[in-house]
Amino acid sequence: MDSVKKWGILFNEEKKGAVKFAKKVAQWLEDRHQIVCFPPKEGRLLERDTVEYDKFPLSIDVAVVLGGDGTFLRAARYLAPHGIPILGVNIGRLGFLVSESLPTLEAALTAVWKGEYIVDERIILQARLIRKGELCRKVFALNDLVIMKGAFARIIYLDLYVDDKFLVSYPADGVIVSTPTGSTAYSLSAGGPIVSPNVDAIVVTPICAHTLYSRSLVLSSDRKLYVEVKSDHEDLMLTQDGQEGLNLMPGDVVEIFRASFNVKIVSFRGRSYFDILRKKLGWGMFPRHRFP
Repeated sequence: MDSVKKWGILFNEEKKGAVKFAKKVAQWLEDRHQIVCFPPKEGRLLERDTVEYDKFPLSIDVAVVLGGDGTFLRAARYLAPHGIPILGVNIGRLGFLVSESLPTLEAALTAVWKGEYIVDERIILQARLIRKGELCRKVFALNDLVIMKGAFARIIYLDLYVDDKFLVSYPADGVIVSTPTGSTAYSLSAGGPIVSPNVDAIVVTPICAHTLYSRSLVLSSDRKLYVEVKSDHEDLMLTQDGQEGLNLMPGDVVEIFRASFNVKIVSFRGRSYFDILRKKLGWGMFPRHRFP
């Protein structure tokens, strides 16, 4: 890859030490004559000049994101339409999406600065909320889009169509539509499969379905899904990456498909998704047999 000259820094100020580490990253880069940009909120917290929110992605070559997976997901939805690679640094807990940690941060910054990195592309989902035949909202998700009931105990009824063809009706608490990246998030907790992120697929997993035929589906990413809300109550919601939600009404249709752009994640040679998977899920760290 080409060497990087213009850097953006985003962070979650609620994470302990985030402001301090952001200052250190900015100073490290500026000591090497790099250009460092901040969006308005981050810039104000660091008392630095800022770039307007809509112009920030156009002003940088790469973004350093300090936080946990939640911070990374917000940054991905913000930067992905502009094709900006993201270097995630974990100062949270689990950190499935953020591959670097504070001990490896300087080495990672050095490698990116010198152009010694690769870009791992992940698919992202787009949803269109259709109400009474009219488009109400468009949202994006790197992990998952979830249609689910609210606090009441009653199940809801959701009809799933694939490419305009009816497939199944779920009496359930909801349904999760995830990317391979999101297969290790909510979908995994609901019994869905783990899908390698380089697979072009969409995973559909019902939540506590009240049927014996309930199973996850793994579909090609070029499929278009339609989920129609058949329930007669209004305590329903569509969430993107578990962070932002839209209220749904009876009769609403949620159209879900692969977006026209990918999320670009900074990675390095010698790093394996399966190493991260084994570490984060606490699987056996040492194989019983070694193969050449």
